[in-house]
Amino acid sequence: GGGSSNAATVMQGLVKILNIKTDIATLKRIALGLGADVPYFFSCQSAKVTGIGDKVEPFYMNKSYYILLVKPKSGLKTTDVYKICDKFHNDAPLLTTPLIKALQDGDEKGIVANMANDLYAPANSLLPEVGKIIALLHASGFPIASMTGSGSACFAMSQNAKAIKDAAKIFEKKGYTVI
Repeated sequence: GGGSSNAATVMQGLVKILNIKTDIATLKRIALGLGADVPYFFSCQSAKVTGIGDKVEPFYMNKSYYILLVKPKSGLKTTDVYKICDKFHNDAPLLTTPLIKALQDGDEKGIVANMANDLYAPANSLLPEVGKIIALLHASGFPIASMTGSGSACFAMSQNAKAIKDAAKIFEKKGYTVI
């Protein structure tokens, strides 16, 4: 999503700077040619994204969360993660409906119980620092923590802005890039 969000941001910037008259549907159609998940980044809201990134179903979250992003000192190439994905066979289906309901209801235990990322195991095998960061986030009091997309960035969600800011300072002191 990093490159895809950048692409969407550049597109929006060009439309504004060059005063291009267009609509969001046209931008999304063009964005799909740049990357499967680029259209999602025009929605600016919580959504279930399916298909090849072109099917976006927005949903409302009952609670607002602050997000901490922590990037390991090294990165991962998406292609490398996908190349070894089949070695980490997972029979458990990813059930999005209970996760979306938990997000809508603000049920943090439900979010934790239903949050999953099939790419975590292959990414962590290539860059164990990912797992260490997530463990540190959990140990810092953030039960809602995982890896973004195919990695390598990790995230924590909390309703406590001060806790997020304090954790950001700690991770920065450890040499990580934080947002």
